[in-house]
Formats: sequence, structure tokens, C-alpha cells
Amino acid sequence: VDVYVVRVEPGDRFLLASDGLTDMVGPEDIAELLWRHRDPQECAGKLVELANERGGVDNISVVIADITEVA
Repeated sequence: VDVYVVRVEPGDRFLLASDGLTDMVGPEDIAELLWRHRDPQECAGKLVELANERGGVDNISVVIADITEVA
């Protein structure tokens, strides 16, 4: 597991995904879906759907975290 510490601001969006997604869907397509679908659950579903449409040869895990406020 890689661990990184990053500064976040409201409006930032993080994608955590397995290689089941990134092996099937390129970074440009991922970025486009992240911008188009603002609801995190809907967006995660669309990413999984696209990976499956493109072959889905591995397990596909997707978590999207939207930063709404910073303490």
C-alpha cells in the first residue's frame, strides 16, 4: 500500500481504484467521467460500467471521495 499526505481544499475530488479500472480505462476517459458525473456514486458506477464494456478482465474497485470542507 502506498501512503501519501496531500493538502486538500473544498471541491477536490479523489479517486481510489484498482488496476481492474486503470487497465481497461485510460486517464483521459477517467478524468472526463469524473468531471461529467458530479454525484460520486453515479460516477463510480459509470467508471465500473465502462471498464466492463472494455473487457473487465479483473476485479474493478472504485471509490470517489469529494472534499466538502476542511477542518
